[in-house]
Amino acid sequence: MYFLPLALISLAVAGGLLFPEELDQFWFVPFLLSALYLGLPHGAADWGILRSAVRENGWRRSSLLITGYGILLVGAGTVTLAFPMLGLVVFLAVSAWHFGSADALDFAKQFGQASDPKTLALSSLTRGVLIVAAPFAFRIDDMFSACQLWCGILGSSFLPGEMTSTLESGARFVIFYALMAVAGQVLRAGALGSWRTGLCQLLEVALLIFLFAVLHPLFALGTYFLCWHSVRHLSHLRSFQSGSDRPGWLYRLAGPFLIPSLVTIGIFAFLTGNLLSPSDLTLVLIIFFAIVTPAHQWLIHREVHSV
Repeated sequence: MYFLPLALISLAVAGGLLFPEELDQFWFVPFLLSALYLGLPHGAADWGILRSAVRENGWRRSSLLITGYGILLVGAGTVTLAFPMLGLVVFLAVSAWHFGSADALDFAKQFGQASDPKTLALSSLTRGVLIVAAPFAFRIDDMFSACQLWCGILGSSFLPGEMTSTLESGARFVIFYALMAVAGQVLRAGALGSWRTGLCQLLEVALLIFLFAVLHPLFALGTYFLCWHSVRHLSHLRSFQSGSDRPGWLYRLAGPFLIPSLVTIGIFAFLTGNLLSPSDLTLVLIIFFAIVTPAHQWLIHREVHSV
């Protein structure tokens, strides 16, 4: 399961090199697929995690967990809808940590590395900022337009157009220092006699860089979310499933969170006039992810990554 995302991302990169215009035209496909397959369902599996906590600890001892989850959900929704640009910034920051920490922890477990908190935090930060900053560094015009549409759907505006070059320069600055940090981590692994680990880390980062360099930024983000993050997250969720390991276990774990989420996305898209356009519907889906990600990350950090 661990190496499957590497193969899937390699195929996406090859597709971007061979069919750049076609994949640019259908940049929304990975995100829309994630609404039904792996992406949204793995987030809706928070239901199964919360249910497991209640089953093990009881309602009283789990009340803080459930209350915290609800507060973060309502808070993120309020910020995103009332202050769209701030909500976008918060979403990018939380996503960077969410993706980066998951990648760093999975990598450490796969290669038997000691989970030193400082080393793990640095690796998490490095991975996360690469994933979030790369779209702005390589395809700023496309990413800037997507951010403008995001704010427009929520009745607000994004940064002035003349800020494009500043945003691009800032993203490239962040990418440069993140890559320097990766180089340091690889050399450190080699100095400790684990060149295989260092080279595997270099391969993963190189694949991510190529993914964002050759594909539309939202196609690349959607592909990473669907084929990398969500696929690897399945291994963490299996311990929360009940019953046999038959097909559909993820949807059963998602329980009553999944269908209401899809209905909410559909209603919001309808009310904002974005239901019939695949590209606009994708942005509505991403807005929904912005609302639920902080609570999801908090729960995963407490109940999954801390185990």
